Amino acid sequence: MVGLRNHIIVGNSYLKNITCKICPHASVTIIPTVVDPSLYPVKNHMEKLPVVIGWIGSASTIKYLDLVQNVLREVIRSHANVIFRIVSNEFPDWEWAEKKQWAREQEIQDVLDFDIGIMPLKDNPWTRGKCGFKLIQYMAAGLPVVASPVGANNDIVDHGHNGFLAETHSEWAEALSNLVASRDLRASFGTHGRKKMENKYSVGSNAPSYLATITSAAVAGTDQA
Repeated sequence: MVGLRNHIIVGNSYLKNITCKICPHASVTIIPTVVDPSLYPVKNHMEKLPVVIGWIGSASTIKYLDLVQNVLREVIRSHANVIFRIVSNEFPDWEWAEKKQWAREQEIQDVLDFDIGIMPLKDNPWTRGKCGFKLIQYMAAGLPVVASPVGANNDIVDHGHNGFLAETHSEWAEALSNLVASRDLRASFGTHGRKKMENKYSVGSNAPSYLATITSAAVAGTDQA
């Protein structure tokens, strides 16, 4: 199907590179996954306990939490009043984690109830094609993030500015511990993340590019008819 097209929209640079190889004749435009910031209140990072490290997602991606299970338990054991909360439609058998059933009408509030959002991933061709929607949701809500340096995550997370990229056990432990320990760091990262989301990953910031791409493709199709 892709091979029949003259213009293709993809969500990140990895997908663009693949698409250009498959369809060297086609024009390819990157338009990232977006959210509407008007739907997301911004987190007020108060001095409160417990500090909630959170993950939201579906049964298809919950397997990636296995990558950070040990480090999450370590951080919880070594810091007082820290919990890990999963919002999903399916859960691992972790008695130490808090679990909340996903519901569309509660999704935004569930994200806001986190203090730190995480997105661990394995590095493989499938995950490199993912577009980081979890991170964009977290940042829309003004949360700091910790993520694996895989695919679009590298573009979304400005390491040390709006979140941390972490690959090894020690990198995850350091990133989470630093954010757990500092409300000011969480607030600063959250502010920078929200601004980046508004500028690069919002409906409004990408609408002109989307409309221009569709218009250009339609005009080119008419000319070829």
